[in-house]
Parts: sequence; C-alpha cells; structure tokens
Amino acid sequence: MIILMLMGVVIFSLLAFFIYKKANKDFKDNKKLISILLSFLVFAVGLEVTVFNVNFYSNAKNEEISLNHYLDYFELNNKYVLTYENNTVFFPEIDDDIKNIHFDIADINTEKNIPVTVKLSDDGNLVTYETPKRNISRDVKKSHYINIHPYGNVSGMSITFDLDEKDIITLNGISLNTKRPFNFSIFRILIVVLVCGFVYLFSGKSEFNKMKLTANKETYSVLATFFICVLSGIFTILAVINPLFLGIDIDTNGVEFVPLNMQNHNMYDELACAILDGKTYIDNNDVPDSLKELSNPYDTALRAIKSEQTGDKYRWDVAYFEGHYYVYFGIVPLLLMYLPFRLITSSPFPTAIGIIVFAILFTIGVYKLLTLLAEKKFKNLTVANVLLLFITTVISCGLIFLVKRPDFYSIPIITGMTFSVFGIYNWVYALFNENKRNLRFFIGSLCMALVAGCRPQMLLLTFLALPLFFRKYIINKEIKTKKGITELILLLSPYVVVAVGLMYYNFIRFGSPFDFGSNYQLTTNDVTNRGMNMGRTGLGFFTYLFQPPVFTAEFPFLEK
Repeated sequence: MIILMLMGVVIFSLLAFFIYKKANKDFKDNKKLISILLSFLVFAVGLEVTVFNVNFYSNAKNEEISLNHYLDYFELNNKYVLTYENNTVFFPEIDDDIKNIHFDIADINTEKNIPVTVKLSDDGNLVTYETPKRNISRDVKKSHYINIHPYGNVSGMSITFDLDEKDIITLNGISLNTKRPFNFSIFRILIVVLVCGFVYLFSGKSEFNKMKLTANKETYSVLATFFICVLSGIFTILAVINPLFLGIDIDTNGVEFVPLNMQNHNMYDELACAILDGKTYIDNNDVPDSLKELSNPYDTALRAIKSEQTGDKYRWDVAYFEGHYYVYFGIVPLLLMYLPFRLITSSPFPTAIGIIVFAILFTIGVYKLLTLLAEKKFKNLTVANVLLLFITTVISCGLIFLVKRPDFYSIPIITGMTFSVFGIYNWVYALFNENKRNLRFFIGSLCMALVAGCRPQMLLLTFLALPLFFRKYIINKEIKTKKGITELILLLSPYVVVAVGLMYYNFIRFGSPFDFGSNYQLTTNDVTNRGMNMGRTGLGFFTYLFQPPVFTAEFPFLEK
C-alpha cells in the first residue's frame, strides 16, 4: 500500500508539472511549485510527529500494570481464551489512576469488529458505571488500546467482549497504563500530502482553476484520462482485496473460477445453469415439503420455528412461488455475463470482475456526459470545475461501497447505473448533434429500457426524457412532422421490445407480465403483506437523500 501511495505522489507531482507547463509558466514558477510541494510535505510530517502521535506523548510517563493474574480462569496453553460463554473479565482490586487499557491480542477468529464494554467504579462513583462501547479489530493494532477517563483512582473494573457463539479471542494478556508506541506512518504522511495537493489543485489560487475548458480541451482530456485510470485502479484494488467475494482460485494448477461459499451469492450462476436446462427456477425439485405446507411461507418467524422443528433448511433471499425457488433480481446481468461465461467456460462468472468492468464503464459514462454538457451548455467552466464535478459525481454515486463489497446484490445496481448514464448521454448527444441522431436516440432508449432488466426501480430515470424532449417535440411541435414521428418511434421502440421480453419472462415464472417476483422473497419480513405506506415514504426520502453520516470519536468513527 505504501508503494502505491508513493507512486501516487510521484504521479501527482508529474501531473502538477504538466499543468504548469500547459499554463505557460516559466522556470521561476516551477521553483514555486516545488516549494509548494515541499511545504505540503513539511506540514504532513509536522502533523505526523505531533497531532497524530498525541497518545505517545500523553502516555510516555506511564508505569504499566499487568492484569494477567486475574485471567487464570481463562488460561489455556499459556494463553487466555475468551468465548461466547466466558466473555467477561473482572478486576476487583485496582486502586490506581488508570489512563488506558491494552489488550495484547494473539488472535481473533473473525474479521469483524468486536464491541467491548468497560465498567468502572472509582473515587467519584461507588456504584459501577458503564463507559461508552468501543470496538476492537484483529488487524487494526491501534484499536487494541482504549483510553479511559475515570473520576480519580479506579477501584474496580470489568471488561465484557460482545462475542457471537463462534467467536473466540485469544489473549497474551491485559495491561493498564501501557506506554503507547510512537507510530510514524509514511502512509498517513502521503495521504496528507495528496489531500493538500488535491485541495490546492482545485483552489482558486491554482493555475489549474484558471484554464477554460473550451480553450484547453487537450489538457482536459489528458487529465480526465489520468483520473479515470486512478479511479479504475482504486475500484479494481477494492474489489480484488476481498477474497470472500472474488470467486477466483489461483494455485499451482492455474486459475480456476469457483462458486462463493455463500449460497445466495451464487444465484445468477444457478439461474444460468437452470436456463441451460430449460428451467426458470433454481431448485432441483428439492424444496422441503415443510415449507410448502406452511400457511404463510413468507412469515420469517414461522419459517424459523418450522425449520427448528423439522431440521429442514430453507433458502434465503430467493423468491418462493408455488413450490419453487426463483431469482427475483433482473435478468439483464445474467444475459450479459453469467450465461455466456457459463456456456463458454462451464464455470461460474466471477461477480467481482463484472463489478469492476461496469464501475469503469460508469466512470467513463459520467465523464462523457459531463464533458458534453460543459462544452455545449456551460462554456465558462474551467478544467478544474469539470474535473472536480466529475470526480465528485463518480464517488458520490455509491461506487466505493459497491466495489468494496462486489457481491450478487451489487451487480444489478451497478449495471443499472451504467445503462442509465449511457442512455442519458446518448439522448443528450443526439439533441446537440444532427450526426447519427436517430441511432443515438435508439441506443439511448435501449440503454434506458435495459435498466428495467437490471434494477426496475431505476427506470424512474426515464422520466428525465420529459424535460429533455418537451421543448423539441411539444413546444416546437416537431412531433407533428414526419421526422419527429420517426425519431419518436426510435425513442419508444426499444422500450417496447425490452418490455415484451421482460413481461414474457415474468409471465412464465409468476403468471403475470407485471410481476417481477420481489414480493415473494424469503427475507427478514413478509413482503407480500407489507404493501406501500406513504407514512414511511417521507422517512425513506430523508434517510437516503438528506441524512448526513454520523461520525464518532471512537473506532471505526462512523455509526451505522
């Protein structure tokens, strides 16, 4: 990771020189640029040795207190083992001024964060009180230290680890008032340098922000290509570093495409196999009779009780309808990737690869659309304005989350997003250019129509056609001309073709051309009886559109 960051600094420096060269700066200004970059580095190092290591200075004079003698009950092979049944440690007699707690962790058998609750009694509180919960992570060493701020000397303390049934924590020991190590992080320095450089690059003082887009198209193209490559690299790294969702096994025998360990994340491949066998359901006629006999199979609690009684296992998050399991997610990703890949290789398509490809395509689509709008409608924008808008748009659309968790649920979303942006781009391009207008109209509508086969909810973006085409066809009355009628047919025909295909697919599965099957999902609640409620709609809009993230002072610094 540090090597990647160093490469980023080098590339960023070369980028800065390129910008100043394009802005016709002389050698003196190049010296100025070097001094600016050096000032960023000095600032970053200053933060690193002071602010970012404040715990080192504040705990430098501590005298460590070992609590291992309280852990004898948990001892196993010279280690201390905490489990779901034995997850609380008591320290009744401390009587000292406590600044921090250090967990010397040998191993945690899970990658998830473990909540830790510390309860104290001290000079100011005879009765034990609970401090805010903290989280520890196996791989984040700094989370193994917890700072506490008691009222005077601590007389007694207990520590509870919130473990699930299969969780195990193995400790070398627990100590108090541990001296915190000095942590000089090159990675953190590079991050600060890059952030400072990015802020300066897009600030009003930068020459970059004075370069008009219309007069610097070549420069803009080079810079946009650079940022597309950087974003594509970030998306690729985030997607492949999570082996849980990769679906690729690399060993001495070569590369093998394998199913994921989580059954419901392989549903597209299961559907591909089913379609090749002439079926639209993904079970092998092995749905348990106990599920078929339930009065309401969509009742989550009822299913759980029946499963416990019979020992039968029911599929999760599939559509259950008339004795069969179906995939209720859009079929377009399957037709584009999973089915052809299964036909060619007889192996499951790795979803992570599809996520990466469509994330890059979406990024390119956003660049094309914003560039077109800037050149045609907002000609006073600078290169910096458009690039900043481009980067912000890509990042704010949720791509980071989708590529960090490249699973079955993400692929229909990201394909729908990509088709949407290319659909809008082709529509807008056709409105501004007579060249191949009819073809652009057709391609734009085809992309927008295919969204219904990815994530049907995103089809709402089709309504952007109203403000786009209202003036042309209604105010200017082009709809009454032969040319206008031809264009309108080309705009509507892809919707008709895709709708016929989707309606047929829905009908042969659920008996209705308008039923996508989402109401029949076996999930956390009975969707068949949930219905629409306007009382929830306002709360949903607020949560998804306006509620800001909640930052906290404790690791991992964001609340769910």
